[in-house]
Amino acid sequence: MNFGGDAGPRSLIRNQIEVSETRMRYGIAVLVPVFALVGVCAAFSDEGQNNAFRRIVAVLVLVSTLPAAYLVSRIRFGIIWWNRDMGHHSVPRASTYFVLYADLGVTVVLATFANHELALYGTALFAVISVYVAHFVRWAETVVHMVFTSCVIAVFAVLTWRQGYHDIAGILARAATSVIAVNATLVLLRSFSAGMLTSYRTQFANANRDPLTGLLNRRGFELWMQIAEERGPGRSGVLLLDIDNFKAVNDGSGHDGGDTVLRLLSRRLERVVGVDAAVARTGGDEFAIAVRGDIAGLTRLAEAIRGEVAVRSDDVPIGQYRCCTTRVGRARETDGAGTDQGGFVSCRQSDVRGEVGRSQPRRG
Repeated sequence: MNFGGDAGPRSLIRNQIEVSETRMRYGIAVLVPVFALVGVCAAFSDEGQNNAFRRIVAVLVLVSTLPAAYLVSRIRFGIIWWNRDMGHHSVPRASTYFVLYADLGVTVVLATFANHELALYGTALFAVISVYVAHFVRWAETVVHMVFTSCVIAVFAVLTWRQGYHDIAGILARAATSVIAVNATLVLLRSFSAGMLTSYRTQFANANRDPLTGLLNRRGFELWMQIAEERGPGRSGVLLLDIDNFKAVNDGSGHDGGDTVLRLLSRRLERVVGVDAAVARTGGDEFAIAVRGDIAGLTRLAEAIRGEVAVRSDDVPIGQYRCCTTRVGRARETDGAGTDQGGFVSCRQSDVRGEVGRSQPRRG
């Protein structure tokens, strides 16, 4: 089902999750300049930067870690983790840019080393970046990171071999160690992270959904309304609906027949209201619909619902009740500025202050 507009299922669930990001943000921010210490140590070594140009390049990269550390401390890691596999526009680009900066920064500094074997050892730093990648970037960027870092390791392995100080077997062992550390760490952590993410999404989605109809439940509906009001201006309202004589349907055909009617009505309501509204089952045979629009729009929607819910051609095994009628009323209207035009009490039938009408059976 579609939860409608900006207040979609991801937002609905994410707003119920409170994750302290302080330690994560500042921990990563501290690690960024710590990486620079490798370059600083190399600058005082004969194996490091052995000419002025290399030193200047290394210093520029090292200095850049300070603003980079500040910027990474501002990243919303909880949102990035939650949305990482939801599509291109769901993940803030700051995370991708940070990984690009980290990979290129480490590569450039290692390339300034005069001793390529030391640079090959330094590629182990990519494993730390892989920990970040495993949690906070999309799969496409993950693959790019794995391919890029593996290629960098291979290049430094070749350069080390060309220096002629080590045999090929020893160099391959060094390179393989880095490749395994970088990629195996990433794959294992990402697999675990994906499993946890799927589990959380399922649990939170189920907490907001009616298991019989697949619609929002009362909890989910109230959260949807809250998010919709926070995210966009505009008039909005709530329609309340219940099924007439639903007890007679259950008595005449059993609960299976009643469940069939509820599911059928749910699909009908979703079809009528479209994607920019929320439909919820708030009680046994009670439904609520939240939609943007003024009073006239709400009235038109109520009329459309009345005409849609009762079709005699429905193959519903409920004996004489081969169609159902409903009662629709307006429970609430807001003006988009947080002003209630009537007060949304709690989605109970008694809260309906303007009954629009009762649907009549129609021929299908």
